Parts: sequence; structure tokens; C-alpha cells
Amino acid sequence: MEARDSVLSAGQQAALDTKKVELAAADERYLREHPEVKAMVSAFTKHCLQSRPDSVREAAVAFFKDEASVRAAVASSK
Repeated sequence: MEARDSVLSAGQQAALDTKKVELAAADERYLREHPEVKAMVSAFTKHCLQSRPDSVREAAVAFFKDEASVRAAVASSK
């Protein structure tokens, strides 16, 4: 790692690094406990690649607004 001027003390940087590792581990645990998140993201990505919407934001609203469609898309992505 290259030397650089830092606004954080060594102790603050160490605490920040520890917190980042803890958050990453918590995120990984959550995603393992909730595989539907990956399925939903995959289903929405597939939807975008197939439909090529001009506005991904509007496509996301429409896609996730209809719960039945989301359930069907997730079920078909497995």
C-alpha cells in the first residue's frame, strides 16, 4: 500500500477497517439467509436485458410494483 496523507489517525483507520470487514460479513450472512434477493436481482437483470428499457429506474418501479410478476420471475429464474 502506498504512503499517503490521511485525515484519520492509525487507530481510527484500524477501527474503520474492522467495521468494513464486519459489515461485509454481515452482508454476506444476510444474502446467504435470503437467497430470494439474488433471485430477484437476477430476474430483474434478465428482464432489463430482454426488454432494454430506456429508463431502468422506471422499469424497476414497474417490475417490482407487481408482486405476482416478481414471484413468477423469481420462480422461473431458479
